[in-house]
Amino acid sequence: MNRLSRWLPIACLAAYGCSSGGNPVEPGPTTSTGGMVGTTAGSNGTAGSNGSAGSSVGTAGAVTTGGTPGTGGTTGAAGTSSTAGTSPGGGTPGTGGTPAAGGASTGCNATPPTHALNVTAAKGRHDHTAGGRPFAMDNRAPKMMGKLIIDLGVDSGGIYNFGLNRGFHVYGGQIFHCELTYDNREHNGDCRLETMDGVDHSAAVNIPYAESVAGRLAAGLAQLHEQFPEEDWGYFLTADGKVRWDDIGITGFSHGAQTAARTARAYCMYRAVSRSGPRDNECGRNDQTPPYDVNCDLSKVSAWIDEPAKSPIEHFFGFVGMTDGQRGDDLYSMQRMGYIGEPTDINTVPYPYNGSHRFIASGEGHSGFDDKKYWPALGIAWGVPQENMDYAAGL
Repeated sequence: MNRLSRWLPIACLAAYGCSSGGNPVEPGPTTSTGGMVGTTAGSNGTAGSNGSAGSSVGTAGAVTTGGTPGTGGTTGAAGTSSTAGTSPGGGTPGTGGTPAAGGASTGCNATPPTHALNVTAAKGRHDHTAGGRPFAMDNRAPKMMGKLIIDLGVDSGGIYNFGLNRGFHVYGGQIFHCELTYDNREHNGDCRLETMDGVDHSAAVNIPYAESVAGRLAAGLAQLHEQFPEEDWGYFLTADGKVRWDDIGITGFSHGAQTAARTARAYCMYRAVSRSGPRDNECGRNDQTPPYDVNCDLSKVSAWIDEPAKSPIEHFFGFVGMTDGQRGDDLYSMQRMGYIGEPTDINTVPYPYNGSHRFIASGEGHSGFDDKKYWPALGIAWGVPQENMDYAAGL
């Protein structure tokens, strides 16, 4: 396998918290079919309980005395009470009969922030460059989200304006473009993950931590927090200076869409929003219904799709154009991983799209889904409060 040498650019995302002297800070709604991540320690979702930070899930989803299992809720690592603590394993089969082999989250322990979010900068958009990459935050939205969005955009390394305009901190990163192959099931996922975290997952690439997305992001956050403490970039770092994934979301278009989902399978993250993805299989059959081979040979499916997810399945969303030649592959991946809901046409079905996380768009091709008509669906995916959506609509 050839060592990868070609770079692709990326872009950015954001989070919860509370501010002292700055914007009011409050998390956006995290609605899901199987459980809701709350903001108060020990509070309950529709089917599961929350941890002290409201974004963590327990290592095994334990049920408290007298509780009954929920349909998809999870127990926070520091939660004190629960009425429905377990999370289902094995995924949810959907239309077409393909079981979601990787399925729902197995749980993860949250890394709490080192301090409450404290954005006190003058109102306005604040753009910076650190380590050669763009960062930005805009505190004119009614609420700062306390989340950071990494945009793994292909052929661009700019700012993810949807998140920036709605109270998120955002980052435009850079990754190696993995040469995809199905010579073995592990290569695609291992290469994607090494570009993100700099850990030696693949013999085909050699990406040190300092050159990975996580390494560059951590260094940039530390630099900006020192230079612009009033913008509180350090909120997204752990006490030892590493990226604090719990309050970070990730998105990407095309190749970046797959890497976004792959990363959220490996780390507990706020959101993974794939635009024209996720793919990493060759099972699509666009001339049939469903548009994929329900009995697809595993040799055509990347192994990471079947791995247990560290992020709860409620945190995964995908956007697919119905005229996209890879739509069958994308929908197969969502089905196999157990994404919530059925494929729902967001151009014809009214908001909130039957609660689905599988967004399809009639008349749309291989797209980045940045058009204003897709903002309502993106608002659901990112958990944006209505007041922030209303504010950004006027920009």
